[in-house]
Amino acid sequence: MATVFKDHASKLAMIGSQAEYNSICRSLTGGLRAAAEDDWNALLTHAPEITSTSRVLRVASRVGPSIVLVVAAFTLPLFPALASSRDAIRASLIPVAVLLVIASPEFVLTSVRGVIEKAAFGGK
Repeated sequence: MATVFKDHASKLAMIGSQAEYNSICRSLTGGLRAAAEDDWNALLTHAPEITSTSRVLRVASRVGPSIVLVVAAFTLPLFPALASSRDAIRASLIPVAVLLVIASPEFVLTSVRGVIEKAAFGGK
């Protein structure tokens, strides 16, 4: 269901005519009616099929950025400007990588940016 809502949201952002808008509204209204009536068959009619590939892709998209942060925790200190802050970078990025798996990406991005700025510019 979330995928269908996401699809509708992107279609709404690129709407080109009143007919497209009406089509999306009919689809959303039909989905809300089906949910209110507890009609799961009707509700999931247009939902994408869940396959092992889609599951792997979903897990990879969730865990991939955390892996990148762990790698960054060990490679960023190799840059001369950041070498003196090796322990601080690792102590910050590894927990942030864990948080990224369970928290919102926006929060984590702000935290990472702050850590790198403090390390590179001496806390200014």
